[in-house]
Order: sequence, then structure tokens, then C-alpha cells
Amino acid sequence: MATLRHDAPSAMGGWLIKEGSFRRRYRRYVRLKGQILSNHHSEVSPATWEVSVTDVDVAAGGRTGELVLTLPDRRRVSFFAATTAEAAEWTAALKAVATRRVEDAYELGERLGEGAFATVVRGTDRVSREAVAIKVIRKEAFDDREMEFVVRETAIMKAISHPNIVAVRDVYESRSHLYLVLELLDGGELFDIVASAGHLSEQRASEVMRGVISGLSYLHGQGICHRDIKPENILATSKTWPLQVKLSDLGMAHSHLDDGDPGEGNTADGADDDTLSTMSSGRSVTRDGASTAMSAPVHSASATPQFSMPPASASAPSGVSAGTQQSAPGGVGHLIGTPGYVAPEVVRRLPGANAPPADLWSAGVVLYILLSGKMPFFGRDDAECLARTAAGDYAMPSREWRRVSPAAVSLVRGLLCVDPAKRLTAAAALQHPWLADPATLSASPLDNDLAGLRSSRRKFRRAVAAVVTMQRMQRAVAAGKAASSAAAEGEAAASPGVCAMQEKRVAAAPRPPAAAAREPPGGRRGGRRP
Repeated sequence: MATLRHDAPSAMGGWLIKEGSFRRRYRRYVRLKGQILSNHHSEVSPATWEVSVTDVDVAAGGRTGELVLTLPDRRRVSFFAATTAEAAEWTAALKAVATRRVEDAYELGERLGEGAFATVVRGTDRVSREAVAIKVIRKEAFDDREMEFVVRETAIMKAISHPNIVAVRDVYESRSHLYLVLELLDGGELFDIVASAGHLSEQRASEVMRGVISGLSYLHGQGICHRDIKPENILATSKTWPLQVKLSDLGMAHSHLDDGDPGEGNTADGADDDTLSTMSSGRSVTRDGASTAMSAPVHSASATPQFSMPPASASAPSGVSAGTQQSAPGGVGHLIGTPGYVAPEVVRRLPGANAPPADLWSAGVVLYILLSGKMPFFGRDDAECLARTAAGDYAMPSREWRRVSPAAVSLVRGLLCVDPAKRLTAAAALQHPWLADPATLSASPLDNDLAGLRSSRRKFRRAVAAVVTMQRMQRAVAAGKAASSAAAEGEAAASPGVCAMQEKRVAAAPRPPAAAAREPPGGRRGGRRP
């Protein structure tokens, strides 16, 4: 479990009398943990409702032992303590949480990144002077369904701690904003570092992938599936080799927390208890008992298109998080993940698709790119890319793979196995000879050019592809011209994670016959340049 630096005041709990409609009263166990006040039928039962204290006004009532919560819609709910002293203790504790401010613990500095729904700023711990990254998220940007994902992400991040996963330092909330304090990763995105090197040895690639899969092994051991492993979500603490890489952006993650019945815990008087959740704004109420605070990823209009229900997450130069989640246009469906990296079982919507094997497939795609500099799955548009993914249709052309060791090829094939039951698990992958001891592998760089992995080039391509995907034929010509202009200026590298990529020749020449159009550049199989 993550250790927060400036956590909210100590938790407290106790039996209170809740006054319902028609002044009916119910004895309830009430718990304050962090910024969340929850209602229970017993000390060990699940919460029947929860509400963030930052969304309510707290005051002593006019009756003996009464404390009054005023909700965002101005309705009031009364609780009664056994004594006046106990009521005063509850009122003081609730007010202390409600007035907790991120500025009290952190100095907020320069802006590191900005998206449609949030901003990332540099922060400094007022006590330790540690530099951090703070996501500042506007609550009003998310609807109730999206906020469920926001709450879940924070719950997961607070529940985990591993050297290969970005650490959460603190979580704060005001009525209008959420503040997620994360460790600041000065190295930035993995692929930017690799692109700067230009070439990568198998030894270094193995070191990187061992970190990635170690992080996945930990998550899977905690019952969590990341569901969005891709280059933008693999960050580094510094640019110095050997790299310490960390997985970021758990906005798409699936865990056992998602599997309960949202209505669990209600009893005959549950309709009265539910009054609190229906009266609240819906932006800070959950019924699964999963969260003690709230957070949200940052949204960027230029991030990699994904198929999903939840809100977005965007990159920041600090290496906080990257990528975007958005609903697939054109009726592709609500698939969770990024085209080019998503697993076949997810594309095919097979039962149990949201499981650890899907993460290992995505890790296999990342490994393929690190070794070859090419995407294993590509297409003229997302649909073609996903079709090739579903079939496991990829190749390893000798031009890129002739110098790659058989052990590395074996691991790639073990991860990119279409049958999830036969795919390598994280534990098995860590025991694979190519990952077990990176020091035994060749330190000589492979001759595959990785300079095109630089994020600035990927982001340009993502912007072009997003326009093509969202506007389709209306703006295809304009997007093609933009891509051609960038290619002429040396920005010709395509984007990993984006399958709807425009080639310079497409804008300059008539569309080729269908058969020829299916071939990658140069008529060779093995993916497009990332």
C-alpha cells in the first residue's frame, strides 16, 4: 500500500443515529477515512453510501448531540451522537478534513503540461523539499460514469506500491478540483530516451522489459490488470542507463474492486440510506466502498486514440502520465486499450478478456518495437489494424530481425501468442532466459534505427490521425497535406499506437489498388516505422 506523505487527519469511526425521512431514526456505524465519510450497518459491513467531506458543509445542530451535513444541493442530513462532547469531536474532525488544502503541504510551481480537463504543475513538498508532479483536475469536466473510473484509479494507486510503478504521494480534493500528487520522473517517456540513443542493445532492451514485466507481475499479484500498456505509459526516473522504468496511468485498470455489486449492503431501510447518495452531486459518491479519495488523469487532444468508456489522460513533460482514452468513433465499440497494442481477445470481446494475459500481449508489442523499430500490427485505419491484431497477423522480416538473438525472438513469440491460455504469464516471462539475467546478453547495439520513436514526432502523427479518425473523409485531404509537410521537414516517423497513419505518398498520389494498399512501406511485412 502506498504511504502518503501528508495524509488526511487520523481516521475515526463510531455509532451514530441517522435521521431519515419523517424523522425516522436508524443506528448506523459511521466511518471517516481520509476525505470520505461512509455509512455502514455494522462495523464490518460494506458501506451503503459514501460522500466526500469536501462536498458538504458541516455544522453543529440545534438539538442535543446533533451534527448537520449540508449537501451540494442544499439538502441537510442530521446525525446524533450519544453526547455533546462526541458530537463536537465529530464536527471538529469533519471540518479539519473539509478544510485540508494542497497548498498547505506543497508549493505549486511552473506548469508542466495542460489538457482539456486538467493541468500538471511542478510542486515542492514544504517539509522534505522533494519535487513532485501535481495533477490538477477539474471535476466539472467529468460526468458521473466517468467519475467512477476516476475514483477507481485513485483507489488502486493508493493500494499499491512497487519500484516499477509510479508512486502516488498524496491526494487532495476541493469542491471544484482534484489534486493527485505523484513522484516526478525526470527521465520522461521511455521511447524518447531510446530515440535519443538511436540504437539499442539486447542487454538494455532486456533491462527495460524486465522492469516493465516486474511491474505487471506485481499488479497481477494484486488482482489488477493495467489494460493500457504502451510506450507513453512507460516512464523513466532519469535518462541515465541502466534505466529504472515505471508503469503509469492506471485510469484503464481493472481490479477485483470492480467486481462487486454496487447495491450490496442495502437493507429494508436502504431507500432511506440511499437518500444521501441521490441528494449528493454524484461526483463524489460511490457505492462500492473502493475509494478514500479521488483523482483523474489529464486529457490531451493530441494523445493516442483508444477505445474506452472512461475519461482521458494526457502526457506531461514531467513524465507523469501519457495517453488518452476516448470512445471509438464510427461504432467500433467500447474496447478498452490502444489500437496496435490491445490484445486479440479484447478485440474479439472474448470472455475474461480483461485479464493479465492482455497486459503481456501489450508488453510483447513494446518489446517488438524496441528490437526492430517497427510496429507489428498496422493498417490503413484502426479497423484493419484491429483485424490483424485479432488474427495475430505479424511477421519478423530478416531486414530488422537478422541480428536479433533466437532467445529474444522466442520471448516475443511467447508474448504475442494469440491464445491467452498459452501466452507467457508475467512470472514465466521473468524466468525466460532472455529476461532472467540481462547482464549475459550482448551489449552491442542492434543496427535497427530507433530515432523515429521520439514522442514529439509521435504526437504530431497522433494529431493528424485523430483528425482523420474523427472527421473521416471531410478532413482526410487536409490531414494528408499536413503529414506530407511534416515528412518533408524530417517529421516522417509514424506513431506507435496509431494505426490510421498517413503516408506522404498517399497525399501525393491516387489511392493504390486494394491489394497493394495492404502492403507496408516497401512491400515488406513487419510493421510500420514507429
